[in-house]
Amino acid sequence: MGILYITVFIFIACVLGSSITVWGADHTISSTFSNSQPEPIISDDNLIVKKFSTGLEYPTTMCFIGDDMLVLEKNTGKVIRIKDNGVHYNEPVLDVAVDAHWESGLLGITCISNHVFLYFSESESGSDTTKLHDQPMKNRVYRYDWNGEKLINPILIKELPGNLDGGHRHNGGAMTNQNNQIYFVIGDLGQRATFQNIPNKTIYETSSIFKIDTESSNSVELFAMGIRNSFGLSVDPETGYLWDTENSAHHYDEINLVKSGFNSGWMHVMGPVDRDNPDINGIQTVPPPFENFIYSDPEFSFERPVAVTAIEFPDGDSFEKYSDWLFVGDYNNGRIYKFQLNSERTGFIFSNPELSDLVLDDNDEIDEILFAKGFQTISDIEFHDDAMYVVSIFDGSIYKIYEPTVEEANKIVQEMILTLILVVIVIVVTVGVMIYVIRRKRISS
Repeated sequence: MGILYITVFIFIACVLGSSITVWGADHTISSTFSNSQPEPIISDDNLIVKKFSTGLEYPTTMCFIGDDMLVLEKNTGKVIRIKDNGVHYNEPVLDVAVDAHWESGLLGITCISNHVFLYFSESESGSDTTKLHDQPMKNRVYRYDWNGEKLINPILIKELPGNLDGGHRHNGGAMTNQNNQIYFVIGDLGQRATFQNIPNKTIYETSSIFKIDTESSNSVELFAMGIRNSFGLSVDPETGYLWDTENSAHHYDEINLVKSGFNSGWMHVMGPVDRDNPDINGIQTVPPPFENFIYSDPEFSFERPVAVTAIEFPDGDSFEKYSDWLFVGDYNNGRIYKFQLNSERTGFIFSNPELSDLVLDDNDEIDEILFAKGFQTISDIEFHDDAMYVVSIFDGSIYKIYEPTVEEANKIVQEMILTLILVVIVIVVTVGVMIYVIRRKRISS
């Protein structure tokens, strides 16, 4: 019987502990014998996913400059340069002093030509900290020059509030650009004032999206208000329209089309205004007018928050068949969602009638909008050279989703065949041993 137990153990170890590559999804079947996390799974059978780069400390966002990638580390204040093969350069291209408590730190990056714009919570003491209100702090947007090796010549573009009451939460910091226009967002920082649709004499520049005009001496204008918290901004390359993701407290995360003068509604409304929301004090209502800012319902909502983060459109050179889709990542589940745009590219098309109310309710089927899963905690998505890159902040890794070459496809098939052969051999041996043991037992009896 000892032989049988050993054979069965080998079978379990080989099958449940093996890395099995399926056409369209590379994933590991985990077992009690392995501590490794399952690899991400892609719903599109023509695409594969691989781990592109590892060893990062709380990576938040990234951008591409030339063939290299620049990645931000939230708590260290370092901008890491990564080659097109996923290997890190020996030294960071920049190291700034950050206050990284909770949602503060090195948060946003966007690149235009040889200029790089950063949003970060700058520590006034000149040293990094992760302690609550350990020292004075401001949120600042800087422009740097890229000389091919380092980020140099910092120019302060905008200074925003930092450690107000609750100021380390809801800090946002996402950035994006299109046609030399840069957008960045800041959350409410725990404030309850004018930009949160609570009329009073206090005006902190919070709960807002700002636009930088790089062709007009980097002038900054208020673009949108009423935003609770956001970790995602993206511009539609076809229309030039800005979109964002917005995080709720306990109900109705949002995806919004953001035009100039947009009021997202916080603290009067979160999610569709005609829905009941326990997070809102009283019945949800359209906020009163503030200057020229006008409220509109979100283009899509999640009744149960998934902590939406990254939002991105494929560029002209990447994911051509998805040119009419928008991708959104989440933090809670490590999922990537896909949304098909309507002909005007101002909303979404669904075949599932459950989603026609533009809300993913608790019992709604998710398959239509689920593109990928298994990334643990997503903080950013970018497209580059016909591939999607995904930042997993607590995994400390960046993943690459792409269509494999012929050589890679052949290798995948070979790995699958070898794995199946191994499984068949182990099964045959196991059955043979079992038959042998049973016969010996009968003979002996």
